[in-house]
Amino acid sequence: MLGYTEIAMASLPEEHPVRTDLAEIGRASVRVALLAQTLEVYGGADRQNSEPLNLSVLLERIEPDLRLALQPGTQLRIQRTGDNPLVLADAELTRLTLLLLACNAEEAMPAGGAIEIGINEGLLTVSDSGGGLPAAGNLFEPMSISKDPERGVGLGLHSARQAMRLQRGGLDIRSSPDGGTVVALQFAEPGSTLAA
Repeated sequence: MLGYTEIAMASLPEEHPVRTDLAEIGRASVRVALLAQTLEVYGGADRQNSEPLNLSVLLERIEPDLRLALQPGTQLRIQRTGDNPLVLADAELTRLTLLLLACNAEEAMPAGGAIEIGINEGLLTVSDSGGGLPAAGNLFEPMSISKDPERGVGLGLHSARQAMRLQRGGLDIRSSPDGGTVVALQFAEPGSTLAA
């Protein structure tokens, strides 16, 4: 479905009224695929294929999917700093993790806002300008919802953490109830004991 949407968008002039509907169909297609992949991870599918990857190069490939999945009012900024050594990662699981985190961040900002993805020294961070997360409760429990129940089912953070565990990496959340959340993704180094 997404491929047909992209073909149709490319054939229409920028001001054509159908482009808005096609963009919404494209976002819905990405979200449906994301839900299917999330259910695979949630169900315990062990399909990881970790290999040495450059996160900056991987993010360049994932960025168009991220932009397509987000609403027009959500800003996406990519920040690359420092050296980016190779990390042990599964490209598809990392893509899934970033899409889950970006969609979660967007849902935390119903009036719009900014999401920043940063890469520094093999660490990926996803930050948002949303309202922050509540201090109480286990955010990683399946079906744990910190937002309006109509905006999600509570599998995003759980599945993102599971996807990182399958890659022998980690996920940490820092948030303030006053606003803003930062999720840090730590990857194993190729040849490390974690990668064995």
